[in-house]
Amino acid sequence: MKIGINAIFDSGPIIHLAELGILFLVGIFNTLETTDVVIDETLKYISAEDMNYLMNSAKIHIHEEKNKSEKLRALSKIYSLDFGEITALTVCCMKLEDNELVFFSDDSAARMASEALGITSIGTIGIIIKSASIGKISKGKAIEIIESINSGSTLYVKSSLVQTIVERLRNEWGIPE
Repeated sequence: MKIGINAIFDSGPIIHLAELGILFLVGIFNTLETTDVVIDETLKYISAEDMNYLMNSAKIHIHEEKNKSEKLRALSKIYSLDFGEITALTVCCMKLEDNELVFFSDDSAARMASEALGITSIGTIGIIIKSASIGKISKGKAIEIIESINSGSTLYVKSSLVQTIVERLRNEWGIPE
């Protein structure tokens, strides 16, 4: 099952999902897009097999780097964004009329900039939760992955936040400890 979201990716979620062995979860989105700059960053951290999946199975569309708007230029200074984040947000800005647009990043500053632009943002944990909620993976497996996120990937999430997320999901989904 796919959900009708136009997903614009920064490198973080791609890298972290690959590290966790669950890159296939990006397949839940109707459209996957990123930039050549993000792909170049991502290539440093994921396997050729994972990159092949993104290009051929997930059919990610890659935009060439574009000039950013004045508003994005100002936000990039305020939030100290890297070039990959800036280019991915530029693609988002080009598609602002798309009601189903979501920016995927694990960088809190990039997500704040996204929200300042009026663009919904979600990270790796959100992808895992959404995948479980539509049955792509089991809810128990989602909890197991979230509990292992700090040891299984380079994504750092405060242990107390992981614990809170897991407790809420267990309650919401009716899964005992």
